[in-house]
Order: sequence, then C-alpha cells, then structure tokens
Amino acid sequence: MIGDTDESKKDRYKIFPLVQSKDSGQLSFFESDTPSSSYVIKCEEFGIPQARHRVILLGVRSDLSDTPEPIKKNFDANCVTLWDVISGLPKIRSKTSKEKDSTNNWGRTLKSILKEKWFKDLQNTYLKKEIRKVLTNLKVIDKTKGYSYKPYRGKYKKLEKWFNDRYLLNACNHESRGHIVKDLHRYLYAACFAGVNG
Repeated sequence: MIGDTDESKKDRYKIFPLVQSKDSGQLSFFESDTPSSSYVIKCEEFGIPQARHRVILLGVRSDLSDTPEPIKKNFDANCVTLWDVISGLPKIRSKTSKEKDSTNNWGRTLKSILKEKWFKDLQNTYLKKEIRKVLTNLKVIDKTKGYSYKPYRGKYKKLEKWFNDRYLLNACNHESRGHIVKDLHRYLYAACFAGVNG
C-alpha cells in the first residue's frame, strides 16, 4: 500500500496508510507486518466526536525525509459527544432532493419502503417488525430549518453562545439537506438495524 505518485509530476509523493498500533494504540505509518484490521482508524478514540471508522491515507512529499510523530490516543470518557452537541438543537426533518419537498411527500417517501422488493424479501423478521413499527409511529416534523424554532437549549453554555445569534433569536445555520429516496430508505434501515442489534 506504499507507493509513489505519477513520476511525470514535478512534485512526487509517497502514499502511506495510517495504522493503529495494537500495543500503544497510537497512529503511525505502515509496517510490513501490520494486520489488515489495524488500517481501520476509530476516529472517536482520537478526539473526534463521531464514531466514524475510516481507512486514512497520507501523502508525504518524496523530498522530505522526516517522519511525523505517531498520533496519540485522545479518548476521554467525559468528552463532549455528538449527542451532547446536537441534542439541544431544534428538531428538524430531512428534505427530499429529487421530488417536490413537502411534509406529506416526505412521509410518503419513507413509507414507500414497504413496497420495495428488498423489504418484502427481508428475512430478518425482527428487523422487518422494527421498520414497520417506526413507520407506524412516525411523527412527521413540518420544518426543515432551525430559524422556524426556538434557540439552542442544550446543557453546554459555550455551545449555546456558538449556535445562537442574539439578534436573530434562534439557532444559526441549522438546516437540513436534501436526500434522494434510496438514501432515506438506507438511513431508516440502518437506524432500525442498530436498534435491533444494539
């Protein structure tokens, strides 16, 4: 997985995957005996407030001989989590991007899962039941923008000052993005799968 970029370029780079040491947990450069599982970096263990697990490639200019220091773990059980950040924000729904967005269309889009072939063929009865339950109890939120609601009311005062604008009296830049139908179906499936499987 280590290699040079295009030789025709003036500035050449070597590509290194970051790997996580089993002993120290630090991130360092690739070594020949590194197990493949070490390539997946758990970002939450390094100060990122989301459980994103990624393979990370780093390009280093070939004329530089210095090797960066390993990145130390920065996990703190009391750190601010993603839920801490967003839990005080007004609740908004996602938007549909290809169809005309409206509250009714959004609800119909989600419920159209029940007509999809993959749902009918789904063998996991617990998961199927969970998806049906969520769709049955679906509470459709009309708004897609935070300015239609009250300000951020979370427990972190620093975040409150960051999110809110005292002149606008609401949470700034809190707006949902549009999604294609299949993406909304995937998100609902993933959420229900996580609920069933822990």
